[in-house]
Amino acid sequence: MNGALNWHASTFKITDKNRGITDLDNPGFSIAEGEAESEGFELEVTGRLMPRWDVSAGYAYTQTELVNDPEQEGRPLSTDTPEHDLKLWTRYRFSDNPDQGWRVGAGLNYSSETFAEAGDTRWEQGGYTTISGLIGYRLNRNLDFALTGENLTDKKYFETVRARTRNNYYGEPRNFMLTMRYQY
Repeated sequence: MNGALNWHASTFKITDKNRGITDLDNPGFSIAEGEAESEGFELEVTGRLMPRWDVSAGYAYTQTELVNDPEQEGRPLSTDTPEHDLKLWTRYRFSDNPDQGWRVGAGLNYSSETFAEAGDTRWEQGGYTTISGLIGYRLNRNLDFALTGENLTDKKYFETVRARTRNNYYGEPRNFMLTMRYQY
């Protein structure tokens, strides 16, 4: 499409051998016999749907699993990595001149469920979606202003869930950033 569409796709499979696992003969000790696998794929497409309308979309699928571990075989290695991650962004310029004029944009980010476990207790963060927006004005080739809003619905969520009392981080609340950019 004459450079108006770009895409990339990748697949991966990572095998991590000799991970520390519990020594069943000596509780409280570890031995280097564990194995873990991470596999998945990523796809990203960016392009210009119309002369002033740009779109970017990305999707990642990741599955992690412990293998060759007598106590945890088949369980996820990284429970704080979402299995599905989707990002979509669109921007529209109102001027035919890319160096001047108004523009608006909107974005959506989705992450699937993550969790942490300790014994029989499980802490979960269900899948969540955040919405972003942008309004901007480019005065000329050198000077640009933009107001960006993130998490516009003020969704409350944990960006990371790792344990009951530590390493759990809230996602960013609704926030705005006004930017002035000067390039010479």
